[in-house]
Amino acid sequence: MVFLKGDFMLKLVNPDEPPQGEVLSYVKEFVLCRESINGDNFLGNYLVNSSYEKWISYIDSCVEMDNFTYFLINENSNVIGMCNIKLSTDGFCSASYNIRPFLRGNGYGRVLLYLILERCKSLDCNGVYIVTSSCNIPSCKVLEFFGASYEDDDDFRKYVLEFPKVLKR
Repeated sequence: MVFLKGDFMLKLVNPDEPPQGEVLSYVKEFVLCRESINGDNFLGNYLVNSSYEKWISYIDSCVEMDNFTYFLINENSNVIGMCNIKLSTDGFCSASYNIRPFLRGNGYGRVLLYLILERCKSLDCNGVYIVTSSCNIPSCKVLEFFGASYEDDDDFRKYVLEFPKVLKR
């Protein structure tokens, strides 16, 4: 999946595509900001307790269980964000995603969500579930931009993006 705008290109790639050093730099940025990485499919745990190579093997085995992980990279193979998509039995996908802390506020969340929606559509899903903290206002705004509806509880919002209406924007 590729997003092009003028000379600007972003694409979703499999986890073994970006250079390992770039992935490690991406993870270090979250550590520096004292944040967890949503949608990393245990990348942080593998780096602390095992190795990047073992995480790649784990990710490869997840595909067999309809669990897909992607990095969002630019034309220079810099990691901008990452996401995880899981197929569920009700015809929907559930997804989680994140943008590199120092690159937030530049529209990358919107691009990543668009590419997630396109990928889920290609998997013949009826829509996507995404849960976010009610305090994460930028993420809530991105989801609502795409027409997501949500159920609210005290700490979290469960968003639903149903096809085809969300991809008409």
